[in-house]
Amino acid sequence: MVNIAENVKEECSRNNISLKSLAEKLGIMPESLSRSLKGNPKLSTIISIANALGVSPSSLLKDRMGVKEGFVYTNKEVHFFSNEEEFELLRKKIFPKRGGIHF
Repeated sequence: MVNIAENVKEECSRNNISLKSLAEKLGIMPESLSRSLKGNPKLSTIISIANALGVSPSSLLKDRMGVKEGFVYTNKEVHFFSNEEEFELLRKKIFPKRGGIHF
């Protein structure tokens, strides 16, 4: 199972940035970031976090054990993906105007 919170913490560590500083970059309170990471963050939140860290959203959705799967909930629909390529296709479908841009 993908642990987005752990992946964000790992990327923060790689970038030498605290979660508090990340929250400031996102323009939110640290408590809001923490609640979001403990729950099931929206794809738009994952994209914003990835932008702030300078990584792709798919890197935050990777299982560090090698399995890359998950789901995105949008407009009362659940979209599943089982690998990075499926996630990228799903991202392009959900955000067609940004299709060629890596967040």
